[in-house]
Amino acid sequence: MASGLPNEAEVQAQWRAVVDILDKTQVYADSLCGATNEFETLIGSLKGDFTPGSLAAWADTYRSGLSSLVDPSLVYQAIAPCIMEYGKVLKAGSYVGSGFETVELMIGAIYDRFLKSTVQFVESREIAHDLAGARTGTGNGTISRLVVDENNFEIENCHVEDKVFRCTRDQNSGAKEYAEEFTMLAETRSKDHLEQHSSGSGDTQRRLLYNKNAGSSHSGSIARNSSFESYDVSATNDFTYWELVSGTVPTQDTSNYYTSHPGASTNYSLTASAAFRLKQSLVDLRRSKLDSRKPYFLRVMTKRIGGTADGNVVLHLGSRSVSASADNANWYELMLPLDQNSWFKNFNQDDFNIEIERTGSSGTVIFDDLIFCPLDQIDSTWWVCRMAENTTVTSWLRDDEIKFEDSQSDLTKGKINYYLFRAGLGYLPHANVSGGACTFTDP
Repeated sequence: MASGLPNEAEVQAQWRAVVDILDKTQVYADSLCGATNEFETLIGSLKGDFTPGSLAAWADTYRSGLSSLVDPSLVYQAIAPCIMEYGKVLKAGSYVGSGFETVELMIGAIYDRFLKSTVQFVESREIAHDLAGARTGTGNGTISRLVVDENNFEIENCHVEDKVFRCTRDQNSGAKEYAEEFTMLAETRSKDHLEQHSSGSGDTQRRLLYNKNAGSSHSGSIARNSSFESYDVSATNDFTYWELVSGTVPTQDTSNYYTSHPGASTNYSLTASAAFRLKQSLVDLRRSKLDSRKPYFLRVMTKRIGGTADGNVVLHLGSRSVSASADNANWYELMLPLDQNSWFKNFNQDDFNIEIERTGSSGTVIFDDLIFCPLDQIDSTWWVCRMAENTTVTSWLRDDEIKFEDSQSDLTKGKINYYLFRAGLGYLPHANVSGGACTFTDP
């Protein structure tokens, strides 16, 4: 063994060598169980007095031994020293101090180092995430998905497989209408750690998703009075918890609304025939603090009533905003895009508020069913389910489904990130090999 402390390039070379050994072992072991499947060929050929029992038992033992070589715990055992050695390089460069003494914390420090010092990238796994999904059944809601982190890198510590979200409890089987329960059904992993690659999230624990709504139940919006039902013209704020920032105070519409929510006795909407801007501050939310580790979803449904309407409708989430024309004949989902700005870090600001706004003064525009909530994490990417149809809402029923089909065209790409995923250690900033930006290359 060489003496002295390695520099960064040398630590990367050690890490690359570890990944090379792991990958070649995995490829060889998988090849014995693949299309030709030497184990099945052997077992199918056995006959006689001695070989059937003895070689069948040997084959099981041999396969078990191969599987143990690529067990996630052994992958962790191989990669963890490289990560901690990398940490010594970072400390030598005064990039990090104390407080990063675990492998899990140190990989986060390396991630930050790749972005904030000499920019570096590993090779991407180049996963094609399905963002649309295919819906079947009665309900006409939707499920949306966030697949990038706060720095706009695709989330790569995830399985590559088909995922089906199936409604398992509706209004007639244990859930409230508009708060239906979905269970994520995905591929199960193989019986061991061979022929698995990136499938198997069906074995994970966090698999439930609930239809989000404007109510105040566990699946409801964390903004208060999200359906604008609490209204009193004699109060300081006509719409409870919503403070007028500028313009003309909107009024309540008791005839037109988008949809109901659990616990609603009467349905309302907010109507505006002039420009206005309302805000709800952090202290008025149903949660007085946001989770800085999570991304958030914000939307409101809006449309015009009667003839044309001028101006725009605008939605603000802290420092971020989105706008669209106010002249929508059908219901329109005004939604902050699910992207890197969905993360707390990128919309956080002093004096945080969520705000709804209309800029025009001609025609009438109504707003309903505002939803502000954290997204739910399932298999490392982030999901939100809600009603978003632009005409008539039809509630979910049991066995309604939405299917997402992820893919990876080349399973040999992104080996460093793949084995970090196998070890349960996340991923590093990455780039496509074709882009020529990779500095910490695969073996």
